[in-house]
Amino acid sequence: MIGAVIADMLSMKKVVKLYLIVSVIYIALGIFNGGGSAMVSFLIFFAVMLVLASFSYNDICHWDKFINVTPVRRIEIVAAKYIFALTAVAVSTLIGEIVLYVTGKMSGRPLEEDMISMLVVSGIGMVYLSIMLPILFKVGAEKGRIIMFVVLLIPVVGALLISKDPEMMAAVNQIDFRMAAAAAPFAVAAIFIISFFVSYKIYKSKEF
Repeated sequence: MIGAVIADMLSMKKVVKLYLIVSVIYIALGIFNGGGSAMVSFLIFFAVMLVLASFSYNDICHWDKFINVTPVRRIEIVAAKYIFALTAVAVSTLIGEIVLYVTGKMSGRPLEEDMISMLVVSGIGMVYLSIMLPILFKVGAEKGRIIMFVVLLIPVVGALLISKDPEMMAAVNQIDFRMAAAAAPFAVAAIFIISFFVSYKIYKSKEF
């Protein structure tokens, strides 16, 4: 399983280099502008895109046909992709939090709000991956691209509709955000675990 994770990383090394270069640019912009979670939150976006792009590379090199003639079990193949996803988001979050901390100390900005916002964006990224990974295991990268953008648009359109509806906004304002924040990590973890088992069920039944 660890070998499959390393294989994903090696197959994506050119994309990872590009990701690192772009990340450095965004970090530099964040430092220049005094930090801010909006700037470094793009690191999570890049991490999510990195994971999704790995499916395209797998399709190009017919990875699934190759690895399924080896002793590696299918549950390990699926687990490797989820570990890769978790690692990409975790590393990006850690880098983002470090940048926010350093720039906050340099500029005198309040740290707590920005650092919490970064964690929220990380949670959103994990939920998005939890939705997309089973879909990509089911339909592949080529068909999955269209679904990927649809899934991205749904929360954006939903947020716009809610913002224009006074009753919906009143309902949102009544939410106990402290309780929601406390429950959010458990909810994200549960969604991620459920997603893994859905992906495994899909992948186990596939023929290559």
